Amino acid sequence: DADVVVNLTGGFTEQREKAQARLSEAVRYEETARGGKRLRMIVVSPTDEALPLLSPVAQAAKRERLLRCEEVAVSGGSEVECLRFCLVV
Repeated sequence: DADVVVNLTGGFTEQREKAQARLSEAVRYEETARGGKRLRMIVVSPTDEALPLLSPVAQAAKRERLLRCEEVAVSGGSEVECLRFCLVV
């Protein structure tokens, strides 16, 4: 049994949002199956400054997609931490 779920979903397409929604639903299901024992979910995404280094096109759309993924995770009811990483070049 996991006590922490870390979401390192890659890519910045619509699939990222779908994966986050599925993961959030799976965490809620697991919490119910455990009799309400809470799981902590950690969502990891790049900072706005690091995003162009990873994927240089369509920055505004990708930033919005990352924010929506974080909103889906937080609205899931689990204990959620949204972490942003930066790149040092």
